[in-house]
Amino acid sequence: MNGYFPPAAWCLCIDMKQSFNDPHPDILYKYRDWNNPNHKRIITDLKIFFPSCKNLNDPFDCKIPIFVRNIRGKKQKIKTVISKYVQKDYSYLTRKQRREKEREIYKEKNFSNYLLQKKLQYDIIDRKFGIFSLSADPKNQKLWSLYADSHKGICIGFDIEIIFKLEDIKNKLKKVANLFQIKKVNYIAEFPKWELPNQDNLLEQIITKSTDWEYEQEYRLIALDKPNWIYKIPKNAIREIIFGLKTLKKTRTEIMKEINKNNINIKFYEIIQKPDNFELSCKEINKD
Repeated sequence: MNGYFPPAAWCLCIDMKQSFNDPHPDILYKYRDWNNPNHKRIITDLKIFFPSCKNLNDPFDCKIPIFVRNIRGKKQKIKTVISKYVQKDYSYLTRKQRREKEREIYKEKNFSNYLLQKKLQYDIIDRKFGIFSLSADPKNQKLWSLYADSHKGICIGFDIEIIFKLEDIKNKLKKVANLFQIKKVNYIAEFPKWELPNQDNLLEQIITKSTDWEYEQEYRLIALDKPNWIYKIPKNAIREIIFGLKTLKKTRTEIMKEINKNNINIKFYEIIQKPDNFELSCKEINKD
């Protein structure tokens, strides 16, 4: 018997203390539209937003189901996973009510109704993760067009390690597990069939995308249990601001004013066209 496992609890199994950050560039970039008030907040309020999976722009994002073969042979493992899920997400129930909820989930889904399984899986993923997407490439023409107001916006360079260090201090004081994980997106050509999850492949669900998106060179700063979350970053986490080919002088002036107001020590660049080819380049400019 084949079917789809409702990973109601596999999100709970992720041990952020045991998982590892992927190697990543010193600076990662976010393309923004200065005319969008929400985008402005990165500079004006030092706040970044972690949307839930369903608010990402790829319709397949975080929607690759976990495929299970020989469900009958894994019943006990599945029941154990459901039990952990219920204990955490339904902790307000009595012990008897939690037992009833476990039986209800196991019986209702029965691990054979494909549509119900997918809905359960995606609902849980959407409630478990917040994702701040970044790129390794600040000179990508498609990204400038799509996310930075057709080259009229900006590209912000972040030092992710500074965010990690601040959060690590907070977590040690609170004696809690790490909140953040930085992962490189894995681009694949064929839709995968994943087995019952384990520690090695849990995060694959939210970092696997089609090769159609490979040009983005994406890294994801993932926040556990923090979907649609606004997070205040330390000001020294912003290292660079790059102005687009068509960024207005007024926009540059407003941004530099905000940077000076927040007393942020960063470098400014502007995008220029390389002569006689289709490539873009970055040129450092004065703050004045």
